[in-house]
Amino acid sequence: MKLVKVVIPILGMLVVLGIFVGSANAWGYNAPPTGTLTVVDGVNSYFTSTVYFQRGYNVFQGVFPGWCVDTSVIMARGVPHTNTFYCSLDTPVLTNINWAAINYILNHKQGSVTEVQYAIWYFSNGVTPLDPTVSAMIIAALANPGYKPCTGQIVAIIGIPSDHVNAQDTIFEYTMCCCCCCPFG
Repeated sequence: MKLVKVVIPILGMLVVLGIFVGSANAWGYNAPPTGTLTVVDGVNSYFTSTVYFQRGYNVFQGVFPGWCVDTSVIMARGVPHTNTFYCSLDTPVLTNINWAAINYILNHKQGSVTEVQYAIWYFSNGVTPLDPTVSAMIIAALANPGYKPCTGQIVAIIGIPSDHVNAQDTIFEYTMCCCCCCPFG
């Protein structure tokens, strides 16, 4: 009888943990997805990013606002680049970048596309702010060091290209369907 009283709560906790762990990767992937990313110059963002990949029977595709996080390469526009995609909430890549700050900026944009891009570059490449609007976004992001987007907010999805000669590390905006649940990871 005592064993049942101990085992049942433990089993219940494992089921709950399984639900939450499974939801952290909404499609149940053990490895990050690989697919194509095609960018063109954006109007409301630095890039307009078209993403496509297929895993098993799941197909993910879409057009998203995109941003540059690598100032050392000029990316060829209008051609598909093979990428591996990672969620910025818990990424094993580009760990020197302050992803909490970039996610904050994406959710609290101020000014022009160029100003938002420079605020992102401050955290990804150490680019000096251009003007007071860029500085204001940087200061606000630094004032929220543990920022994590939640339901209905934007999370940065990182694209790491297999070809770093003609492509660069980029991000695109993905709207969260639930808190701390990122399908790219």
